[in-house]
Amino acid sequence: MAVSFIPGSEVVHRIKNFIHKDTQTGGDKVYLTVKQIYFLDEKGSLDFGGSELNLAERKPLLPKKRLPEDKYGWWNLNQGIYLVEFNEQIELREKERDSYPRIPGRTSTERLFSPSSDYNA
Repeated sequence: MAVSFIPGSEVVHRIKNFIHKDTQTGGDKVYLTVKQIYFLDEKGSLDFGGSELNLAERKPLLPKKRLPEDKYGWWNLNQGIYLVEFNEQIELREKERDSYPRIPGRTSTERLFSPSSDYNA
């Protein structure tokens, strides 16, 4: 299954729940904000036919302030697999919904993230 991308100039009009649209958009880019990060603690399982699904245990990570005067906290992510829930939601058309991988049993604003393999600083 091929994944097609929605151009940034179009997707900006299809996003709901911006925290601050002026700073989250620019040119062909849209910056999403994190609502919650979960650490996947134990392995899940799925049978071959897909009828028996046991979701991995997830534990919410709490952001911590680095300095007392910080307005917001930071999530410290060690190597591992995390489930990231975003504040924003992208409205997909019906044919687009089949192109983007979904996580069974999770909300449409959650995506998997692994800082060891997905993040390039």
